[in-house]
Amino acid sequence: MKNAHTVGPWITERRSNCTHIVSESKKGIHGWQSHITTLGDHIEYDGEPCGAVASQDKSQAEIDANAKLIAAAPELLAALEALKEWGCTHTSPSVEVTVTPDNSPHDLLVAACEAIAKAKGATQ
Repeated sequence: MKNAHTVGPWITERRSNCTHIVSESKKGIHGWQSHITTLGDHIEYDGEPCGAVASQDKSQAEIDANAKLIAAAPELLAALEALKEWGCTHTSPSVEVTVTPDNSPHDLLVAACEAIAKAKGATQ
């Protein structure tokens, strides 16, 4: 089945006071890397946040961490799908759980299935 999302891996690139998330493996117009999204830097003017609305209430460290997490999305989804495939041969996930450090492997597999469904915009 073909992925609905842009093919990974995705990387972050710094340009023009922004962090861009782009696909390394899919080329867009004129052979440029395929753009996923852009997160503007946290900018202040006279001590007040300004610039992109998405960055006004976040520190630069939080913006950078969000960009890294977004860029890791294709690999995270692939890892969860591999875990689901392996886990479904050893258990049968069928109930919702809240992930905590004390969860059983079954609970973690259920959580992985729910995250995959959320990432793909479907329910499982």
